[in-house]
This record gives sequence, C-alpha cells and structure tokens, in this order.
Amino acid sequence: MFSKALLREVILSQKKEIQKDIVPRTACKKIEELKIGPWATVVMGVRRSGKSTLLKEVQKKQEHSDYFLDFDDDRLAGFELKDFQVLMDVFVELFGVQNIVYFDEIQNIDEWEKFIRRLHNQEYKIYISGSNAKMLSKELGTRLTGRYIPIEIFPFSFKEYVNYKIKEEDIQPDLLDTEKKAIIKSIFSEYMDLGGFPEYFQFKKRDYLHSLYETILYRDIITRHGLTSEKPIKQIAHFLAGQIGKEMTYNSIRNAFGIGASNTVANYCQYLEETYLFFFINKLSPSLKVQERAPKKVYCVDHALSKALGFRMTEDKGRLLENMVYIELRRRYKENEIFYHKAKKECDFIIKQEINYIAAIQVCLEYLNHNTEKREITGLLEAMTTYNFQEGYILTEDYFDEKHIEHEGKQFTIKIWPVWYWALKNL
Repeated sequence: MFSKALLREVILSQKKEIQKDIVPRTACKKIEELKIGPWATVVMGVRRSGKSTLLKEVQKKQEHSDYFLDFDDDRLAGFELKDFQVLMDVFVELFGVQNIVYFDEIQNIDEWEKFIRRLHNQEYKIYISGSNAKMLSKELGTRLTGRYIPIEIFPFSFKEYVNYKIKEEDIQPDLLDTEKKAIIKSIFSEYMDLGGFPEYFQFKKRDYLHSLYETILYRDIITRHGLTSEKPIKQIAHFLAGQIGKEMTYNSIRNAFGIGASNTVANYCQYLEETYLFFFINKLSPSLKVQERAPKKVYCVDHALSKALGFRMTEDKGRLLENMVYIELRRRYKENEIFYHKAKKECDFIIKQEINYIAAIQVCLEYLNHNTEKREITGLLEAMTTYNFQEGYILTEDYFDEKHIEHEGKQFTIKIWPVWYWALKNL
C-alpha cells in the first residue's frame, strides 16, 4: 500500500505550481465547451507542449480544483492500481469531498483505465492528460468507449506565440496597420527560429531541445517498449529530422541503416508517432492499399526541434516553413484528413474530410523566382483539377498576391499568402 504521508507531500507540493502565471491556450476554449457533460476529457500531446499548464488553466476556472496529481513524478515510483483508492482518501482528507479529478501522465500507471471507469460510473468529472496517443486511446477505448473526448495539443501555434508576446488574443490579420504588421512579421521571424515549446522560447537554451528529445526517446520509447538497443531508434529519429517534407519508405530506412526488417522500422516509426515526435502523411489515393504502400512524407512536432536534431542548413528553411504549416493543419484537422498529392506534379497538402475535399495547399519559401512560381502553380493546378477545387493556396514566407488562371477550360483562383497571415486567419 502506498504511503499516505508521501502522497500528501506530493499532492501539496504539486498544488503550489497551480499558482504560477499561465499563458492562455486555444485548446482551453475547446475544453470549456465540454465542461457540461458526462464525458471524460483527454488531452494528448508531446512532452513539454503545455498539457499540464492547460490542466491547471482549466482548474482555475472550476469550482472544484484540488484533486490533481501529475504521475510523471519520481516520488510516485511503485504506485499501482490498488493505490488509487488511497489517493482518493488522501484527497478527501486534505480538501473535503469534490467531484472533479485532474490527472497528468496517468498512463504511467498499469491498468489505470479501470480506476477511471469506476470514477466515471460514480459521476466524477474527469480530466486526463498524457504524452502517448496510442496508449491513452487503446486503454480508454477498452473501458470508456463513447464516454471520452480527446483533444490534441501541440507546442504553441504562431497565434498563441503572438498572444504570448503582445497579449492580444484576437488579432485580425486583415485589419493590421503598417506598424502592427511590422511587429507581427518580426514576431514571426522569432517564431521561425525558436518554435513553440514554451520553455525553449522563454529561456532560449539550445540544450533544452536535445534534453527534451532524449527524454522522449528514452522514457517514452526505449524504456516503455523494452528496446534492447538504442542505436536503431536514434539513427531513425535523426534521419527523419533531416528529411522533413520529403518522401520516405520503411525499406529505404532499413537499407540505409542495415536494420533487419522493414516491419521493425515501421514499429519504430509508430513509436515515434505515438509520442508526437514525428508524423507521417500518406499520398492521397482512392485505394487504401496504394495509400499505405506509397512513400510517406515526414514532419516533426516542432520546426525548431527538427532544426536542432537534423543539423539543418539555411537552404532548408523552406522545409521548416512547410513543417510549420503541417503542424498548424494538425491543429485544425485530424491526422487522417491530411494528405499529399503526387501524379505528374506534386502538391504539398490536400485536406479531405470523409468524401469532401476541403483545401489544396502549396508551401514555398520565396515565390518570385520564375522556376519556383511555375513549379508551385503547375503542381497546385493539377491537384485542383484532380479534386475539383476552384480555389487553392500557395503559402510563402512573406508574399501576397492573387491569380486567376484558366486551365483545361476551367477558371481557378490561387491565393498567395504569407504563412504568418494564414496562421492568424480563422479558416
């Protein structure tokens, strides 16, 4: 049985952190909408992206806010399923009877979902956060099917970063005067360099990103999956960080590093995706078999982290911009709604929801180069023709334009926007 005295110590020491200043996150509004209802709210995302802070922001707005515990605490080593009842007893002793619980990184405890199901049956309001998408979804799916709502959180978006810098939540990009536009563009330049991890853009210590990467790799992958050798997973992660926006196959990675089987590579890539470190998108095709077998494009959860891990040079800035766009798309759409197009030409992103095609997007650093303009427009037009779009987007570092083009007897509109402008738009 876990010590009540130790649990009391951990609870009270973690409670002090609730008083820290909190930068509002967009996801908090989504959680607010779920406040009334029987569902458990599950916040998932990469380590250090702000999940714990988000839970604390939610706590501050609730009448009952004391039943909180972060299980990613070394003092809780050895905590087991049977100790949850002891935990609830300590909560009552400290704070009286409350009906809302907040648990961070609860997937660290074996069979935790059984306890959560019991609390749900007792009509507790439940908030959970964790950094392993598959583990949370799989275990909740066995016990709380239809009774929980997942919310994904990523490192700060550009809009959230602007809010952090100038304390304005509702910036209208179409209403910016010359001075405010210059400020926003300067902030975007910072964001391109620093990315969205709060502790990194606050303190600017490059070693922090490497430390975060090592923590994810060792604690969430190597240890959790019992990998006997760390070399293959580290090789793959460094390789992927240098391949942002490029196509890859499991076989190509297997051949590059002499790993035994492509299935092993697929498993390692899955582990990296489960922890929100890397993401893989499929080529859009009406055939699911073609989607699965075609090369995938890879992106990192944060462009600054990718830069730190992949030793990227200045000329790769365009791919980092593309990475930024992908993560913003992940904030707006589900992972299985984002694809790339490739036939005779290529288009970076196609958004498809069920049977509906939503958007076609190209990303390029500089648009004014003639060869770049021709490549981006022809790829976008092919995608727009294929999926019957009348309007498409080319996102650049800092260029505005709009083109009306006749192609194959049809009229098309192409909007050319800076990424900073698009990221601030509520599309």
